[in-house]
Amino acid sequence: MSLHISRESTFADADLPFSVLRRDPQVPYPLHGHDFTELVIIYGGKGEHYTAEGSYEVGAGDVFIVTPGLIHGYRKLNNLRLVNLLYDQNRLGFNDTRLRSVAGYHALLKLEPLYRQQHNFSSRLRLEQEQMQQALALALMIENEAKGKEAGYVFMATAYFMQLLGFVSRCYGNYSDKNARPLLQIAEAISHIEENFTDKITLDELAALAHMSQNSFLRAFSKIFNTSPIAYQLDLRINHGRNLLLTTDYNISEIAVRCGFSDSNYFTRQFRKVTGLSPKAFREQGSEGRP
Repeated sequence: MSLHISRESTFADADLPFSVLRRDPQVPYPLHGHDFTELVIIYGGKGEHYTAEGSYEVGAGDVFIVTPGLIHGYRKLNNLRLVNLLYDQNRLGFNDTRLRSVAGYHALLKLEPLYRQQHNFSSRLRLEQEQMQQALALALMIENEAKGKEAGYVFMATAYFMQLLGFVSRCYGNYSDKNARPLLQIAEAISHIEENFTDKITLDELAALAHMSQNSFLRAFSKIFNTSPIAYQLDLRINHGRNLLLTTDYNISEIAVRCGFSDSNYFTRQFRKVTGLSPKAFREQGSEGRP
């Protein structure tokens, strides 16, 4: 039976939905699981990271994600040194919408963990020495802010956390390893949807960006998001509509156009289908909670 690590024991500070755990060195650790995400940066030594599905040799420079629910552990260690950035995606106090336009974000956080067994870990990110030092410096600043608790520490720690997540996402986006290329091609198609969700996007252009046939791309996309590209784009449009309804005075027709709908009635029907409310009712309900 595997161990379970709780949120309570991990996030001691209720104001921070993330924490830094440094292992220098990492000791052999049995199979365990948790319901938060773990960004692992290995900066020295080597060892074996193993799961119920397989095992992978890891070493200095390797960066990878441990997704919630994955049962994993470490063994056969030789002075393995690492930093774990642990975070609760549901409690993050910032919007990562803009970061999702970076192809490396999808490749690192979603695609590599999903294809890890199939690719035998060959698609993982490996940082150069200078990149690794920069990532470690950001992790140290998060750690120092969390420990020092000076005035404004939540803001500062969050800012450094965002920088680190953005930095490693960019690193993956610029990664030249041939094994990572297929994942980046799929990620570029996903980023294209994120960047252009208000425009008409065809399956043809998405498949071309991913260098796949339409059927292969549809299967891959469904495997990642458990939905179709059309439904994914619609969800982005509706979320944008939510935001505009709560933060602007645009009328419904203007918001429909800004969300990519040429017909405000169609926007209203789709909005109600997703949220259970009409745009007008949603705005009125949201305004009640605003000063």
